[in-house]
Amino acid sequence: MVSGGLLVARLGTRRLRPVLRPESRRVTRARKAACERVDRDLAAIAQGVPEFRLLARADLDTCSRGENNWKTRDPFRSRCQMRVAVAYTFAGELAPRAMALHAVLSGRGWNGRGIPLVLDEYWDAALDQPRYRSGPPETQYQQGTPTPPSSQTLTDIPRVLHIAFFSGDDPDRYTRGFTASMARIQDVQAQGFRFLEYYRTFSGTPYAAPWLAVRQPGTRLVVLMFSENYVRN
Repeated sequence: MVSGGLLVARLGTRRLRPVLRPESRRVTRARKAACERVDRDLAAIAQGVPEFRLLARADLDTCSRGENNWKTRDPFRSRCQMRVAVAYTFAGELAPRAMALHAVLSGRGWNGRGIPLVLDEYWDAALDQPRYRSGPPETQYQQGTPTPPSSQTLTDIPRVLHIAFFSGDDPDRYTRGFTASMARIQDVQAQGFRFLEYYRTFSGTPYAAPWLAVRQPGTRLVVLMFSENYVRN
């Protein structure tokens, strides 16, 4: 029989187990695998949509503690997340390039109606221009089986891909939408729950400044933001 004091001690030990160490072998291997998955996707995109011209890439790697309080109890002690924002420019009609991108993603196991839905509901095919609502035309894909937030299963962590489309004829929209969090360096520095985050490293170039330098009527911008919680405990 476990005494009350010993039970509390054991529970406390479980709650306060060490967070993931960013430099540990486990985290380093998982981080490397996450980067390699993104690189393979980008190589396939470069081959499948040759009209895309790489504009910028920015990588953000963070580790944060899970919340454990009266309001929120995460099913993990800590987790590390990789976010990679890659921006391409191209000229000409959006629809054929967008559908080529959709074909590449579908062939690589990314799930979601995604781009066809954007073209149906957020793009005027006759005028070849966006029909803006609350922000830029954007969509989401997922790779892997969704894990409910309350799940204790830590082995199945899906990847998420957000895609946003912009037009050089409407220059201010790049600051809106989900992918805007990786548009400018000040956006990257400001995001996240800083009181829970204990590790952060950033490399590359946010896409806003390069886009402002090349933007002109008839130019298109597409931003892909890969997001993956690549390890947690």
